[in-house]
Amino acid sequence: MWRKLKKKIEQWRGVFLIGTGVAGVTIAGSITGVFGVLEWGIRDQFFSLRTTEPVDERIAIVTIDESDITKVGQWPMSDRVMVRLLRKLIDQQPRSIGLSLYRDLPVAPGN
Repeated sequence: MWRKLKKKIEQWRGVFLIGTGVAGVTIAGSITGVFGVLEWGIRDQFFSLRTTEPVDERIAIVTIDESDITKVGQWPMSDRVMVRLLRKLIDQQPRSIGLSLYRDLPVAPGN
């Protein structure tokens, strides 16, 4: 019985060595982050190969940049200025307005 088992192991020795080698390389590559870099490169290629989509004219992105802060003269902008801005946006009757702001304290005047 042991001879048969030993003979089978000798026959499949190459498969066992290759399997454990591939598993080891896969685990090492995953731990070191090599596959993450490859994945990012492949994803970049997919994005560069895809067709460009038409711009949807219904979408408008409103930003607050340095020139706006200079015009208002204060940062963070007061709550009153923010309300005026939001009212101007609401007057355009949008379906939705999304804000990405971090304001944990009210800013006078108009809070």
